[in-house]
Amino acid sequence: MTHRPLRALIVEDEPVAARRLQRVLHDILGDRLATLTRASDLDQAAGAMVDSGCDLILLDLDLDGQDGFALLDLVASASALTIIVSAHAELAVRAFEYGVVDFVPKPYTPQRLKRALARLETPHPEREGTHRFLGVQDRGETRVVDVLTIERIAAAGDYAELTLVSGEGLLHARSLDALMVTLPDRFARVHRSPIVNLDRIVRLRAASGGRYAVELRSGVSVPVGRRRYPDLKARLAGPAPTTRPEGPTPDEG
Repeated sequence: MTHRPLRALIVEDEPVAARRLQRVLHDILGDRLATLTRASDLDQAAGAMVDSGCDLILLDLDLDGQDGFALLDLVASASALTIIVSAHAELAVRAFEYGVVDFVPKPYTPQRLKRALARLETPHPEREGTHRFLGVQDRGETRVVDVLTIERIAAAGDYAELTLVSGEGLLHARSLDALMVTLPDRFARVHRSPIVNLDRIVRLRAASGGRYAVELRSGVSVPVGRRRYPDLKARLAGPAPTTRPEGPTPDEG
């Protein structure tokens, strides 16, 4: 994420705290920081997201009495990723449910913030936290979706297409790579494009032509790349019925 220029937004009502975040971000990101905007309240933050756009938001949850969670519903439907920087550590679990990348408790060290930013670059397959919600723009309004209701996700141009258990399709502004940062570890990238909810897999099998695939509860078959097959097989709980193909298996390309 931070390998390309980043447009960052700091949402912090305390001027001293905001200036410190600015300094630390400049020190850590250097020339990767394309723009850096500061907002001191929710209206300014929402306006900055619309006017300037942003890839990364550092958000305080207590903005002079305003609740930062009100912004998370809006952020969840945008392409930006969020790191919470807050003294209210007791809110961490709730924040992770909204898909934030990390929760940095105040007071923080530059090293701690650097670790949070590193999660944008190298998301670990066993992500911590309970990231339970994503927001999508649906007919002009922000709709918050429980990730457990998502069966699969696929690339759709500059967007990601979410297919819910109900069969409904929704578009999300984040890329697949960005979504994988925040999705819980029950989701796996099984090919160049598809992400699947492991709890929706019925079986792992060999599809026609000797290619691997997973069959989902909806009856949909999703291709599995050869390089991703061993990890996927290991992550599927229990002795799932699996048919191994004979002879060489084509790679995922």
